[in-house]
Amino acid sequence: MAIVDPYYKSICLDIGGFEKHSDEGIFEASTMGQRFEAGLMHIPEDKLLPGQREPCPHVLIGDEGFALKPYLMRPFPYRQSKADARKEKYNTGLCRARRVVENAFGK
Repeated sequence: MAIVDPYYKSICLDIGGFEKHSDEGIFEASTMGQRFEAGLMHIPEDKLLPGQREPCPHVLIGDEGFALKPYLMRPFPYRQSKADARKEKYNTGLCRARRVVENAFGK
């Protein structure tokens, strides 16, 4: 598991999961996941993004295998996104953000 900033810099790594386990299972068992759940992980203050009036929180991005959490965004299920253009647009943007992490690891 890794947390990567928008500049491809790894800022947190937890190594030791096995591929036979789900990403969510590995995350929940990791020190990183346990610290997020307990509210012990340092997360920067909400930030005002260009063109926005309200500050936005910093969040993790996961795939459909993760449960939605206050600190974690995940895509809408495929069927829901295909039936709603707004959900499909959200999923497209989220997928672009996930590519930052994948590119950091050469995927």
